[in-house]
Amino acid sequence: MGFFDAFADCSFKKVDDRWLYFPWGVLGRGYVIPSEGRYEEIHRRVKRHFQISILLPPLIGVVLRWSIWGLVLVIGLVSLWYLTKIRPLARGLAASTERITIGESTRTVARGLPAPLLWLIEFGFLILVAAGIAAVIADTERWLLVAPLIVLFGAGAAVYGYMIVVRRRER
Repeated sequence: MGFFDAFADCSFKKVDDRWLYFPWGVLGRGYVIPSEGRYEEIHRRVKRHFQISILLPPLIGVVLRWSIWGLVLVIGLVSLWYLTKIRPLARGLAASTERITIGESTRTVARGLPAPLLWLIEFGFLILVAAGIAAVIADTERWLLVAPLIVLFGAGAAVYGYMIVVRRRER
C-alpha cells in the first residue's frame, strides 16, 4: 500500500463483503459500491484527489512565495476539483445507513502508513507549531495571522500523535 492509498482508504469501509464510499467522510452518508471494478475506479480517482491536494499546495506556495492569496487559490482549486471530479462519483450509487467514524478513518490511515513516516509527519507538525509560536513571540503584531496556523498545525500534531498510539496498540 502506498502513501496516497492510505489517505484514499479513509473514504471507504467494507461492510458485509461490500464496499461503501463516503465522499464527505465522517460528515456524510455512505454509498454502496455495486462491484469491485467500480470500487477500484472510485478509489483510483479519490487517490488522485489526495495526490493533487497534498502536492499542489507546496508547489503553488513556492511559486507564489507563500502569500495568503496563494493559500486561498490552492484551497479554491482543491475544492473545485473535489466538487467537480470526486463528489459526483457517488451519483447513481445507493445510499447506505452506515456511517464512518473519525476513529475508523484515522485508524485506516494509521495502518496504511509506515510508523517512521508517522513519526516524521508528527515531528514536522511539532516544528511548525514551534515555528508559529516563535513567530508570534518575534512579532506580536502578527499573532492574529499566525494563531490559526498554530491551531491547525497543533491539530495535525494531535491527529498524527493519535495515529502513532493506534499503531502501537495494534502491535
